[in-house]
Amino acid sequence: MSRLLILRERVEGERTAALVAELGFQPVCLPVETVIALQPNLKPEDFAGFLVTSRHAVDWLTDNYTGTIKPVLAVGSGTAQKLREAGFVNVEQAEGDGVSLAKLVASRQWGGRLLYAAGHIRRPDFEQRLASENIGFVTAEVYDVQTSLPDKRHIEDALGTPVAGVLLLSAAQAHTFGELVKRHRKLLEPLPMVFCLSGRIAAELPNEISANVAISDRPDLESLLALLQSYRCRMQ
Repeated sequence: MSRLLILRERVEGERTAALVAELGFQPVCLPVETVIALQPNLKPEDFAGFLVTSRHAVDWLTDNYTGTIKPVLAVGSGTAQKLREAGFVNVEQAEGDGVSLAKLVASRQWGGRLLYAAGHIRRPDFEQRLASENIGFVTAEVYDVQTSLPDKRHIEDALGTPVAGVLLLSAAQAHTFGELVKRHRKLLEPLPMVFCLSGRIAAELPNEISANVAISDRPDLESLLALLQSYRCRMQ
């Protein structure tokens, strides 16, 4: 059974591992991310709706706006699923990236400002697109993601047996995997196939890995797992 390395934070990593196992791979979890909840200082406001670009923001929304019937617009299917599981009833989803979410937001008429539940570290593109469409919104930083390599013992335990592939779902994971290759190359020989959620994530990898990179057709987990499945025979 082919071993597949997963670098997501623990909770999301375990969820992904279960999906990978259903496809017939042996998941190897080596979390390089830690999610930290933040408490933004927000003035009370009757927001017209909510915007969510990560599953990490859902817990804060649940704690502060549970029971709302206002629209909650999610970046993709995974975030939308978690919102619905948390009890939000008026959820719409975009196609997995900030561009499609901004288009979805712009297609609606809003009677007030929107609340964007965001991470501390994020690209500016989404907010810039909202501003260019003259959409009123407030950004609340509700979580942070800290990234670091695990200690040497955990790395050696995870990679003592070679892995055939690795899943990368964020630019931070890609950057950290590059550091892992640099510092522990012998544990990653032969170099595994690297399955990236998007081209932007793949761009964070060092050039020496580029020949082993495959990029998902769409920036969502379902598409990434379909890509992984298509390579299964080559990874035996």
